[in-house]
Parts: sequence; C-alpha cells; structure tokens
Amino acid sequence: MVTMKDVANEANVSVATVSRSINNSGYVSKEAQHSINEAIQKLNYVPNEVARSLYKKTSRMIGMLIPDVTNPYFNMIVKGAEEFLSLHGYMLIVGDISENIKKEEQYLQYFLQYNISGLLIATGVNKKIGKDIPRVYLDRIFENKVYSVLNDDYYGGKIAARSVKNSAHRVVILKGPDKLPSSKERLNGALEVLRDKEVYIFETHTHSPEKANIIAKEVLDKFPQADTIISSNDIFALSILKEIQNRDKKVPNDIQVVGYDGISFGEYTSPGLTTVAQPAEKIGKSAAEMLIKIIENKNIVSQNIKLKPKLIKRESIRE
Repeated sequence: MVTMKDVANEANVSVATVSRSINNSGYVSKEAQHSINEAIQKLNYVPNEVARSLYKKTSRMIGMLIPDVTNPYFNMIVKGAEEFLSLHGYMLIVGDISENIKKEEQYLQYFLQYNISGLLIATGVNKKIGKDIPRVYLDRIFENKVYSVLNDDYYGGKIAARSVKNSAHRVVILKGPDKLPSSKERLNGALEVLRDKEVYIFETHTHSPEKANIIAKEVLDKFPQADTIISSNDIFALSILKEIQNRDKKVPNDIQVVGYDGISFGEYTSPGLTTVAQPAEKIGKSAAEMLIKIIENKNIVSQNIKLKPKLIKRESIRE
C-alpha cells in the first residue's frame, strides 16, 4: 500500500509538505505541488479519507441510515442519493439498521466519530445527533426538524382506494408501523375515499420483508370475507397475492390486491400488481441535493419537500 511517505520520497519533499498539499492546509510552492502531483499519479496514491477527516474535522463522506436494506424501496432511495452525491464529489456510507434501535445508535456513533459532512436519515432517529451536523430526513418528518423530503402519503392512500372504489365491498387496509407518520397518512387518505364501504384495518407494526409471508396468512385467515386488500407495501402485497392463489382463489375475480411503493417485482407477477408508485429515486436525489446545499452554506430556508406518487394500474384489480 502506497503511503504519504512514499509520495514524499518520490517527489523529494517532506511528508509535511505532502500533507499540506493533500489537505489544502498551508502553503506549497508551485514546483513542489507539481512534483507531488506527478508522484501521486506515478504511484497511484489514494489519500486515506478517514485520516483526512480526522485531521480536518470534516470529510466528503455522507452517512445514510435506512430501516432495512432487503426492502427494494429503500434501495431505490439509496440509488438516487448515491448517484447525485458521487457527481458532486461525495461518498455515501449506508447503515442498515434492520429496524433495530441499538444498531441505529451504533451506526450514528460511527458516523459522528468519522466526521461525516452530513446525514441522510430514513429511519425514526430524532435524537442524539449533534446540533451542528447537517441532516435531511427522507420519507420521515418530525415537528422539530426543518429539512425533509417525503412522499405525499395522504394522496397515495386516496389514489390506492380510488382504484378499487367502484368494485370493492369489503376492504382490508394494511396499516404500517404507528411510529411512522406515513402509516396514518395513507390510512386516512384511503378511509376518506372508502367511507361508504365495509372497511377492516389490519395493523402490521413493520415493513420488514421477513414478515411478509406470515402477515399474508394472518390477513387472509382473519378476514376471509374480504374482496379487496390494500397493502402497506409491495412486498406484503406480493405475498398476499401468492397466498390467495395458494388457497385456490383468483386475483382479481375473488380478491383484488393493491400494493404501495412501485418496486419492479410487481411488474413480473401473474397477475401484475397494481401499486402506488413512490418516486423513490427522486426522493433520494432531492434529499442529497438539499443536504449538499446545507453543507456548502447555500443559505436555503427550512423546507419540507413533498412529492406526489402515482398509480400504476395492472391486472390485480377489476375494471
């Protein structure tokens, strides 16, 4: 592994001069800078970003907390954020907390120790963060937080319900975790549309893909009379669709199914899954863009950007 000392020897300058050059922390003559640049290219030297961050008490690293890396929706958010940050010279480090509060705190401590430039937060954490750490919340909003990018879930709940309103009679709505404001927003949006229907609410308390098959069985066991199911996410919806078919029932003739998120898997099932597609990559990109403006002191006012989802209609609902 090439070190700063190797660069100094090749350029015939001191290690301190190389350090000043790399960290832009002091005067370096044009001649010395030229020699250092040539040595770096010749030796393929890559600066230690962690060491630089500790020295400068900042870095070009962005930390990101997500609830569950196995959920494709959050992968799309990460993709949108990473592509934007990479174009602007920042590196994204993702912490998957697996819906575990202890892991969330451990990742947060790790990020802070390495002097990240800012945080993108797609989990429920709203404490133990230094006040001076720039942060943007994704798909989350807290009253005392001033920067966030999120989905318009009330509208999303409404369009999910509208897609089945004319053909539904007994509707089960899956409600996500209570700790997420989006769960209540989606439910309220759907209930407004379905006021004249027979509606049942099933509380899932999680979005974890690991629970999908269990939840699918529980929903169908508890509500055998249902002719329509509006899911809290696509993974659960796909498991419900499969479980319906395992019970020798037809989708959508016997039971209609609507998902939420817009992950690609829904396009390839039979029948195809009708879903409310969230602009996940745009959420990630917009949050990253907002964070960089905060870091670079662009004086942006506090804001909560709300993006509208759209309905993708496929064969899992009746006409």
